[in-house]
Parts: sequence; structure tokens; C-alpha cells
Amino acid sequence: MACSPVAGPVSATATLWLGRSPHGPTQGALPVSTRGPNWLARWASAPVLYLTTIGRRTGRPHRIEIWFAVHNGRIYLLSGGRDRSDWVRNILANPQVTVELAGERHTGLASVLLKGSPEDRLARQLLITKYRSAEDDLAEWGARSLAVRVAFPDDEAAAPRPEE
Repeated sequence: MACSPVAGPVSATATLWLGRSPHGPTQGALPVSTRGPNWLARWASAPVLYLTTIGRRTGRPHRIEIWFAVHNGRIYLLSGGRDRSDWVRNILANPQVTVELAGERHTGLASVLLKGSPEDRLARQLLITKYRSAEDDLAEWGARSLAVRVAFPDDEAAAPRPEE
């Protein structure tokens, strides 16, 4: 039996099964866990991720494609529109977000980083390093953008992070 796709969001604690039947895993099926810190490492070099916030006015999902960087089990984002961006306004109203990378969906908590803090500087450095090119060093974008962190509490509880 072929692997069937999972419909709807996949939480950080979900388990996908190869060889799935309506009555659970078939004999010999192998579990493929989406939990734990390794899922981010697998997709850290992907060019973009999809971030879904909950609309602060409508309560409906708001999905965007965005550049990102990964460090110690966390995702970092930069908002060129700063706090005028809808997605940033949404996380200020409700920090729960869904991140999708290569078809895997995980729920996290987003927060705006304090400008000039060590984590803010790290976020800027990681994103500029990942996306700069010979044509554009992204220095202006990196300097003026608002840095945001997405943490995954379920994953952090599952495996300790190295000290930053």
C-alpha cells in the first residue's frame, strides 16, 4: 500500500505512518515521526517556508511565503514592513502560528525580538548570510527589518537545546 498524504495540519506530536490503512498501521509499517528538533535541520536550507497566522480581525488563517533561518531549534524571520505587516500584527494579537516546510506542518509560538538584543542580532546575521548575493548584500533590509522568532515548545521539551 502506498504512503497516503496527511490531510489538514500536522502537529509537532503527530506521527505519520508508511503503509496506512483505515484501521491503523499495516503490518510492517514504519513510523515516521515529525516530532523533535531534527525536522528543522532537515529543511533549514529550503528557500522559503509558509507561515500561517490567525487574522486578528477575521479569525481566519492568513498564509504567507517568507524567507527564514534556523538556529538551535528555532526559526527566525525578518519583516521588511516591520510592525505594519499584517502577519506581524496578527502574531502580536495571537502568537500561535503554523509553519510549513516541505509539506511538514508544525505549531509554534512567534514573538517579536527586542531590537539590539543578542538574539535580534543573531536573527539578522542568519538571514542576511543565507540570502545575500553578489548583487545585493541585504544590509539595508537587515538593518531596518523587524526580527521575529518562532519557537516550538513541544520540540524543546522533547530534546534539550545546546546553550546559545
